Parts: sequence; structure tokens; C-alpha cells
Amino acid sequence: MAVRRIGQRVTFLWCFVWVSGASAQTASNAASLRPEVLPYENESDLIIAQDSHGAYLRNGDTGTIILGPGPPVDEIFERAFLHLDDAGGGRVHVKSGTYTFVNPAVLGGKSHISIVGDHGTVLTGPDNTGAVFQVVNGSTDVTIADLRFAHCAGKGINVQDASDVRITGCVFEEIGEDAVQIAIPQDGVYVERLWITGCRFRGGEAESDSAAVHAYEVRDLFVLNNVIESWGRGGFNIQKSSGRVVIADNTIGLTGFVEGACEDQIVEGYCGVAPSNGIYVGSGTASVTVRGNHVHDCGGIGIEASSGVGLGSQFVICDNVFLRNGLVGGGASGTNHGGGIYITGSHHTVTNNICAENGGTGIQLGYGEDAQHILVHGNVIADNAQYESGAGISMNAPSEGNGFSHVQDVAIRDNLITNEAGTQDYGIRCSATTRADGNLYWADGVLIEGNRISGHGVQQIWWPVEAEQIIVRGNVGFASASRGDATIAAGDQFVIVAHGLDFDLVGVAPDPTQVQVTPTSELDSGVCWWVSDVTDTSFTINTSDVAPTGGSTFNWVCVER
Repeated sequence: MAVRRIGQRVTFLWCFVWVSGASAQTASNAASLRPEVLPYENESDLIIAQDSHGAYLRNGDTGTIILGPGPPVDEIFERAFLHLDDAGGGRVHVKSGTYTFVNPAVLGGKSHISIVGDHGTVLTGPDNTGAVFQVVNGSTDVTIADLRFAHCAGKGINVQDASDVRITGCVFEEIGEDAVQIAIPQDGVYVERLWITGCRFRGGEAESDSAAVHAYEVRDLFVLNNVIESWGRGGFNIQKSSGRVVIADNTIGLTGFVEGACEDQIVEGYCGVAPSNGIYVGSGTASVTVRGNHVHDCGGIGIEASSGVGLGSQFVICDNVFLRNGLVGGGASGTNHGGGIYITGSHHTVTNNICAENGGTGIQLGYGEDAQHILVHGNVIADNAQYESGAGISMNAPSEGNGFSHVQDVAIRDNLITNEAGTQDYGIRCSATTRADGNLYWADGVLIEGNRISGHGVQQIWWPVEAEQIIVRGNVGFASASRGDATIAAGDQFVIVAHGLDFDLVGVAPDPTQVQVTPTSELDSGVCWWVSDVTDTSFTINTSDVAPTGGSTFNWVCVER
């Protein structure tokens, strides 16, 4: 401080020197005076931790103990939810450790709450037959992140009557029932806007109707970038009139398998316990996109999109890989093995998928329920039917028991269907049959066009004569158009021509109007010609008078339209 005297006035001049290093050091020292409040924890409103006396809840800023140690874990969590709700929301940081739940921790009617763990945070409930977490009663804007749910007798997370829920970066291991269940207490009450992202599922032998993710009546559900390494039952199961669902960029493997040794070990280190599907979408669900998933080595079907006409519609199944599924018998096709894609319902597209080496048929339309207005385009289908007779693409195959379905208004275009392994009997197969009720079930209004088909032991394309309105054209590997020359010998009035089409394989004859004949030699005045006796192997060219010396020559074209 300097002093300057001017007359009777005394002026004090204060000088300040800012030393950044010293100031930073002072701040650091101040923080070190409260070692129990770490900088990371200051980002959280509440801390759940544990010591030798049990779990406790404390304030993330002041370090003040709010509850514990000692009370049951579910009470600790519920107190945290209540505390934050009163404060308008916030973040709970669950520190590393194992927290055992005897009863569910219920987050009911709360908003704007995040529950975040560390890499070593484990939530377990070996005697809890409910769920570890329940998000219910109108809760909204809830995030559950970076937690590990392990060895739970019941469910991991149950969501009911809630919205804007995010489950991200969590691990689910050895869960007895559904890992994540989105359920409702009554019909017509939807869970809306729910994200399940970046989670990992690895399970034991779950209950028969459970799944890694099981959703009933949900709208705007996004299941993205998750991994199922193995799961005792189903993978993603979406049903009961759900809508606006996106299942994308997941890796799903070994559903229906548990780790261990067994006599019939299909996959090394795992035992098949159920024909569980990788993905199931059904029971009236609509507006579903399944994109960019890799589904492999599942006990059941890669994806079963099963909703009858008037119930399930607007499925987009694109850019997925379905590889080596249907490993365990007893799936949706009775006692048989599942395949790559099985679909019913209406107004779907199945495009740009790879279906290879599956136990049953690669892509199957209709099984017990109708399938209508479906586009199957640009798929690569190879070496399916590894465990049973099947096809690359099949329509109207039998379902459970003896049911057949009606396939109608389907376009199968520009697919690559190969059979180097010799396991697929048919490239494309369309069935019709008369059942015990005396009615004929068939497929009609089917366009099979522009496909490349090769290597099938029975037939490249097959359909029965009863099937109506089947159009087959422009396929490589199946002759549906041919042309040539024919001569009626001198003195004769007809010639039988083998048209060379592949329709003899299916017992279908071209319509006579589809055989075009043009004379290439001059006929006598008044001589007429016509086509008759068109069969699945040949047709006859006739003239009204005998052919002259040198015969009468014709050019012909036969096209099945």
C-alpha cells in the first residue's frame, strides 16, 4: 500500500497482483479440505454408496448423510427418488459396489431423474422375484445408465405408464425373467417414447415367455446398438398393438441357449434349451422398422414378424443379416426348425437382407396367418434349410398343427437365391392344399420377376396348378420365355414344337394366346394357321392345307405372362 499526502487529504492506493498459479493452488487446497466430495460427485445431486455397515445416501455437494448406512437397498434408492422429485429432479450417482435388492425400488410419478452408475456398480436380487427398478405411475424424463443388473430372480427393469425413459449403457446378466419389460397395468395405456441403447445382455435359462427386451403396448420405442451375447429365451419381443418401433444396428446371438455342457452341443460351450427367436414382432403391432441388425445362431427364427391381416402392418425389414438361425427344433413351424425371416400381415417390405445357412426356409410368407401386399426385393438368400426340407423363399408353408394360410398380392423381385450347399430343395416355392375342412388354401396374385436362382435339387421355382394369378417372368435360371423356328414338312398339316419352358416342372401350361407364331415362308392363298394343344412341354402349329414342297416355315415365341 502506498500513501500520498496532498494538502490535508490523505489518499490510499491499493495495489493488487493476480497470481494465477497461486490462485489455482488455493482452489485446489480448498477442494482437498473436503476429500469426501469429489469433483465428479459434485456433478450429482445425490450419492448412493456403501461401507462395511451397508448402503447409505448422501448429498452430492455437502457430503451430508441423508439416510443410512443400514436400511434396505430399495429404501435407499426410493428415498433418493423422493428427495430429487421434491427438488424438481436431478442426478443420482451410484458408486461402485454390489447392491442387493430384496424388493423392487419403485420410481413412481417422478420426473427429470437420472440414475447413473460406475463401471463396477452391480445391482442384484437373487431373492427378488419382482424387478430391481420399477418406473411407474406417470413418471417422465427418466434416465437409467451405466448400471449392471446381475443374478436377479425376477426382472431387471420394469416400466409401466411412463414416458421419455432412456435405458443406456447397462449390462444385464443372468436375469430370471425379462431383462427390460415394458408392460402396462391395463389395456390401452401406452408407454411412450422409450430408448434402449448401447446395452449388453448375457443371460441364463430364463422363463419360457420372457425375453431380453419384452414390450407390450408401447409407442415410439427405439432399440438401438445393443448386443445379446446369449439369452435363455427370446431376444427382442415386441407385441400387443405396439407401434412406431425401430430396432436397428443390434447384434443378437444365441437366443434359446445357455452356457454349459450337454449331450447335443450344437454350438460349442452352449446348450440349446428353446427355439427362441432373435426378434419377434407381433400381436397387432404396426409401423415397425427392423434395420441393420446381425442376428445369428439363434435357437428359433431370426425374425418372426407375425401379425395377421388387419392386425399387423407396415413392417420394414431391411439391411439385416440372418445367419445360422433355427438351430433348435420345435419353432413356429411346428416341430421343425426356424429360418431367417418369417412374416405375416400386410403392407410390408423385406429388402436387402442376407439370409444364409438357417435351419429352415430363408424367407417365409404366411404360416397359419395370412400374408398380403408384401414386397420381397433385393435379398441374398443362400444355403438355408440346413435341418429340414425347405426353400430360399416359400409361400403358404404349414404352421403349428395343420394350418395353412393365404398369401396374396406379393411381389418377389430381383433376389439372388443360391444353393451351393445343396440344402434348399426349392429356390422359390408357392403352395396350395386342400385341408380337412374341404377348403383349398392357395397363393394368388404373386409376381416372381427378375430373380437369379441356381443350384436347387428339386426345382428353381415351383407352384401347383391350383394356384391362381402366378406371374413368372425374367428370372435367370428359370425359363419363362423362349423362341425358335419350326417347319411343317411337305404334305403335312401340323408340327409339334417343344417350347423348352420350365413350366413342365410345375405342371403349368402356357395359355395358347401366349404362343405367337409368324410364317417365314410364303403360304398359298387362303391357307390359315393356328396354335393348338398347348401343354407344359409343347404346342402344335397347324395349317388348313398341306404344306407345299420344301415345307412351311414359322418363327415362334412363347412367353408365360
